[in-house]
Amino acid sequence: MYPKLLSFQEIQKHFESIDQLVVSSHFPREGSVSDVTVDSRAVGPGFAFVAIRGHAQDGHNFIEGALRLGSSLIICELPQDPSVPHICVSNSRLAWAHLEDLRYGHPGRELKVIGVTGTNGKSSTVWMISHLLNSLGQKTAMIGTLGSKLAGSLEPTNHTTPDPDQLFKLLRDAVCGGAKYVAMEVSSQALAHGKVSPLRFAGAVFTSFSRDHLDFHPSMEHYFDAKWALFSLVLPGGFKLMHQDVVYTAPVNKLRIDDANIEYYGLSSNPYGFSYTLNNLTLHTKDLTLEAATPYLGDLANTNLVGSIMAVKHVSDCPMSEIMSHVPSLPQVPGRFEYIGKSKSGGLVYTDYAHTPDAIQKAALAIKDAYPGMKLRILFGCGGDRDKGKRPLMGAVAAKECETVYLTSDNPRSEEPKQIIEDIYKGCLEVSLGTEIILEVDREEAIRKAISSLNSFSILIIAGKGHETYQLIKDKKLPFDDREVARKYLNT
Repeated sequence: MYPKLLSFQEIQKHFESIDQLVVSSHFPREGSVSDVTVDSRAVGPGFAFVAIRGHAQDGHNFIEGALRLGSSLIICELPQDPSVPHICVSNSRLAWAHLEDLRYGHPGRELKVIGVTGTNGKSSTVWMISHLLNSLGQKTAMIGTLGSKLAGSLEPTNHTTPDPDQLFKLLRDAVCGGAKYVAMEVSSQALAHGKVSPLRFAGAVFTSFSRDHLDFHPSMEHYFDAKWALFSLVLPGGFKLMHQDVVYTAPVNKLRIDDANIEYYGLSSNPYGFSYTLNNLTLHTKDLTLEAATPYLGDLANTNLVGSIMAVKHVSDCPMSEIMSHVPSLPQVPGRFEYIGKSKSGGLVYTDYAHTPDAIQKAALAIKDAYPGMKLRILFGCGGDRDKGKRPLMGAVAAKECETVYLTSDNPRSEEPKQIIEDIYKGCLEVSLGTEIILEVDREEAIRKAISSLNSFSILIIAGKGHETYQLIKDKKLPFDDREVARKYLNT
């Protein structure tokens, strides 16, 4: 049944129901669309080709080729010859999302979708929400950086928030699989591109805000506005939760946030404040105080846990005591403060996805709080072809918080790894605290060196890639898993 075969008239009617989307249209009354693609090379007979302006290519340049391959309908932002069956729209990306939503029968309307945005903490919060709801007997799917999951193993997704063709298929699969809820990450890029515009969320969580993605967003204000847009997609009566620190880090007037009926959570916020000691979480609500053993390390992870608990409380109406009873059995979030093991000399090794200045600092502070007196070492790099301005900031934070810093490759993509490391190193040099800085381009060799140097008084955080099982170098995607590499050298 899904994806549906769509008639031209059905598409036209649906697009016209979306405010200011259709600019003009030219096509015969009779006709249909059997499939949709934004890749002109994938076009087949009966396909709709959506011409999107990308960073490297403009899909409008490939319309002629798509027609030669049998495209029955073009969706574009530039007017075409009237002989070409096409719909001219104000935003092709937005049209693509609504077209895929239509093809899959508006699956979001049959689910309670919980959206999670924020610079850091999205993956952990989605993971915790989905596992808590499943523990309560509410069948829940998850979609995000870690992959998609309804039952069984995680399946990879093409982005943090998948492109519309994958996203709406996953939502339909969730419906067909009997899910009642979906917890999903919603990135700022996805919001800016309109990927989730067809959805209406049962609730939204805003986990954190700090510098990132300024290769995509022209300013921090633009970045914040993109994330803030998630709250506008919440259904009437839905919940809106925000970590209290966003109020102090966001580049906006606090009154704007206060006027949006936001509920806060955090270490000292009211009503959803919490306190944390190693292995124990205390949650304070308006009416009661509850405790539970927590499987997570540090303030950051447990802040995400509190946001997750409150989201589950709002969307499920389960008693708080019942929700808290499932906290101790929550599984480890892959690649988020994941304990790898102990070296033969007694040093401890963790991996974490931290890849922003704020995340690096919070990771370091969490380890220091959990293991007072231990010497902290960190190994990380920065992604190529991404926000270059955060590189020296990450270096400065790492040099300030750690005894030893190993700078190495992350996903260099088209950039030279040595140049990326040099950019980070400049930030390290701004902090003159006697920190040892070791530069090693080869990530595996850097991990080997870092582990071999550990002693019983030291802890190593391998940061940046977390759950990832690959490394992007030039145009190649090479197998590489920090956790596997670390275990290899822990055992030799």
